[in-house]
Amino acid sequence: MSLNQQYQKLKYIDGFKDRLKMFYGIKDLKSAHRNKLNHEIDGFIEAGHLIRLITKQELQEIIDEQHMDIFGETRQERREKLRSKSEVAEINWDVYDSPAIQRR
Repeated sequence: MSLNQQYQKLKYIDGFKDRLKMFYGIKDLKSAHRNKLNHEIDGFIEAGHLIRLITKQELQEIIDEQHMDIFGETRQERREKLRSKSEVAEINWDVYDSPAIQRR
């Protein structure tokens, strides 16, 4: 790999990491901005793979590394935690006992 190719790969990885940090920094998992970043990251992955700048294995390692740095847990651990959190969350229906006009 030439020096120029190494430089391009490093720039690509830095850009990829920046996008992942923005993506993982969004708290609302269903926001339009997060969805847009998800598509941008998918395109970034596809482009790097298409021009043979980086392998899928290298990309996965970067994703796992960034996730661990930001959340302090693996992607699988976080998925399980979010899944169990959504199953446990109870809705307090007492709020809706009063008429809507009085709930201000």
